[in-house]
Amino acid sequence: MDNIQTHIQKDKRILDDPQTSPQARRHTEEELASLTRYAENHPQDDHDPSALELYCNDNPNALECKTYDVWLDRWSYTYYNNSVRVERTSLTVLDISGIIFK
Repeated sequence: MDNIQTHIQKDKRILDDPQTSPQARRHTEEELASLTRYAENHPQDDHDPSALELYCNDNPNALECKTYDVWLDRWSYTYYNNSVRVERTSLTVLDISGIIFK
């Protein structure tokens, strides 16, 4: 999809179709509810969110959705949704979920 509004409109068209199977209707209703909640929570964001983004919007405390900052040997590694951001720092600390090792 081009953006979230296009995806929402597509799901509404699927639900309006009387030929839609009960299984597809149930899936589309759940997806539409998640898309609507995502659009309400992120009004400035117009991209079509992935399934993981929708899940994390609905379940921010799930392990898959947490952000971890790890400081190791003057480099900062930020893990979020299976991606990594690396930065040079002046700290020599390893910090994982509030546990600090020196």
